Amino acid sequence: MEKHKQSQSQGKQSQPVPHALNEFPLDNSLLKNLMVRAATNAASTTDGNSTNKSLADDSLLLDMVQQTDAEAGQAVLKAIGRYEILRELGTGGMGKVYLGSDPQTKRQVAIKVLQDARSQEARQFQREAQVLARVEHPHIVTIYDWSEDQGRSFIVMQYIEGESLAKKLQRGRLPEEYTLTILAQVAEAVAYANEQGIIHRDLKPQNIMLEKSSGLAYVLDLVWPRT
Repeated sequence: MEKHKQSQSQGKQSQPVPHALNEFPLDNSLLKNLMVRAATNAASTTDGNSTNKSLADDSLLLDMVQQTDAEAGQAVLKAIGRYEILRELGTGGMGKVYLGSDPQTKRQVAIKVLQDARSQEARQFQREAQVLARVEHPHIVTIYDWSEDQGRSFIVMQYIEGESLAKKLQRGRLPEEYTLTILAQVAEAVAYANEQGIIHRDLKPQNIMLEKSSGLAYVLDLVWPRT
């Protein structure tokens, strides 16, 4: 009798995972793994401790699936406010920056998006936009708009087609004359901002954009009011 029970237990443990799982339509290995585990658990007998551990593992897998789905949802952001999202440009300290299109002005814009509009960073985000909107200088990126949508705060800025000074320096030293030109343009921008009661506090090559067509320098993230 005992030998017969062991044979039945082994038979249950060796049952294959249903063939339907191999045809699961979503390309999500985490979710498929979760379904395989659930099917395997249903086809086997375990003691209480093993069952609890299995349930804990399943819960962890499910959390991972949900996190993956949330990240995928962020990656497919198509619009915010009235602006169409064209592609992601990069990720900064406070959020992501996208290339967007303004249907009213028919121009391309850079859109800086913070995910949580209720956070302390979001309130700072809005203050930054209000400060920058007062600044008009040929070597400071212009702020066009700021608002909230879909639980996200965002700032709409002038789009500079080009690259950062940091990226350009990765390819080697710049000619002395061009270096002096960049320094002069950045110094003019920072001096003007100081006259408006604004300081930068994070001036670095990553925050200086060089326009591809003209070579002009533009200061980014000049956001802090002087205290």
